[in-house]
Amino acid sequence: MRKKASQHLIISSFVAVSLLLFCGCFFQKDSNPSEPVTSISDQYLVSTNERFDKGVMKNAEYVHVLLYHIVIPEKEVSSNAAGMIVPLEEFQEQMAWLKKNGYTTTTLSQFAAWLHGEGELPEKSVLITFDDGYSSISQYVWPVLEENQFTCTVFIIGAFTDASDTGSEYLSWEQILAMDEAKVAEFQSHTYDGHGGITSNPNILSWSREEIAEDFALLEEAFKSNGLDKPWAFAYPFGAINDHLLEVLAERQYSLAFTTKHGFVKPGDDPLTLKRIIIWPDTTIEQFEHKLKGE
Repeated sequence: MRKKASQHLIISSFVAVSLLLFCGCFFQKDSNPSEPVTSISDQYLVSTNERFDKGVMKNAEYVHVLLYHIVIPEKEVSSNAAGMIVPLEEFQEQMAWLKKNGYTTTTLSQFAAWLHGEGELPEKSVLITFDDGYSSISQYVWPVLEENQFTCTVFIIGAFTDASDTGSEYLSWEQILAMDEAKVAEFQSHTYDGHGGITSNPNILSWSREEIAEDFALLEEAFKSNGLDKPWAFAYPFGAINDHLLEVLAERQYSLAFTTKHGFVKPGDDPLTLKRIIIWPDTTIEQFEHKLKGE
C-alpha cells in the first residue's frame, strides 16, 4: 500500500514538473520574442513577415500613395478655396475604412525596397503622405494614425519650419522630433525655401542647378542640426519637375521623388517621378473606396 502511494506521488510530481516546464517555455516564447517590438512599424514588420512566411499574404502588385495637406475639424474651416483642407471627420472615416478593410501602411524604406523588387508588401498597402508640414498633423492627424496603427510620411518646407514655434501654422522642430521619436511619422524634403510662386509657374523652375543644390544643402543641414537623418526622399513643389531638379536629386543621392500626377505605383516605376492620389475635401467614403480600387 505504501509502495503504491509512493509510486503515485512520484508520477504526480513528474507530471506537475513537466507541465510547469512546458508552460514556462510557452509563455517565455510569447513574452520574449527574439526581436524586440518597440513601435507600430516594428509590430507591423513582425506580423507581416510571419504572414508572408506562412503563405497567407500575397505581395502587393501596386500601392496607392495618398496625398493630404491640412486636416482640421470641420468647424474650423473658414475658407477652402484651394481645396487643401480635408475635414478631420472625413479623415477619421477614411482611416477607419482602411483599417476595417484590411489595409496597412508602409514606411518609405519598405516602399523603396518593394519598388526595386528587393522586398515585399502586403497586397493592401498604402503610403500616406502629407505635403508642406502643417502643424495640424501633430494636433489632429497623429492621434488618428495611432488609433489605427498607421504611419505617414511628411514632406516639410525647411524655411517654414525654421520660422515656426509650437502653435504656429507649420510644424516646429520640437513637434517633428516628437513624431519622429514616436515612429508615427517620418520626415523628408519639400525644399528648404523653394515653394514660392503659383501652381502653374513655381519659382523653383526658374532656378539654376546651383541654386537648387544650395537649397537642398540648406535643408539637409537643418535636418542634421535638429538631430534628424539626412532626407533621401523628395516631393516636388506644386508637382513641378525639370532637368535641373532631376540632376540635383541624383547627385545628392535621393532615392524617391513624388509628383502630383494621379495614379498608383507599381514595381519598376521611375523612382524619381512617382504618382500619388490627392485626397480632396468632400470626398465621400464611396469615392474614397473607388480611389483605392483604381476606379
